[in-house]
Amino acid sequence: MILGTFPSGHKTKSSTLFADMNSPILSGPPTAAPLASDFDTPLERRATDSVKWSRYSDPGLIAMWLADMDFAAPPPILAALRRRLDHGVLGYSHPGLSLVQAVVGHLADAYAWEVAPEWLVWLPGVVPGLHAACRTFAAGGSVA
Repeated sequence: MILGTFPSGHKTKSSTLFADMNSPILSGPPTAAPLASDFDTPLERRATDSVKWSRYSDPGLIAMWLADMDFAAPPPILAALRRRLDHGVLGYSHPGLSLVQAVVGHLADAYAWEVAPEWLVWLPGVVPGLHAACRTFAAGGSVA
């Protein structure tokens, strides 16, 4: 099965690595509809165990963290999470084929980069990525 074709004509093959996440039980029906987001309804996040909002005692302070937004997740994302919860197994999983295709497609469209899916390295967060970059570029020496 062909995963994608780059503008140069280079073809990439899919992998069984992603087969488990492409099950309709876990991934749900494909959708081309844009994600609807409500950016107008304020959400009260104090007293919800939010690190962002419980860190400061001044109620007049507006915490403006980048990674913790104060908007509800769009309905398609909530639906996907509900399907996963209803499945009952929450172990570690591989990125789904649609995610791999989206990343490869974005890199091609936005930067004209031809990236094969097997070149992608999936990390659990930004900090582990920074750690890996530092270890890679400072291997055997110091960063000065």
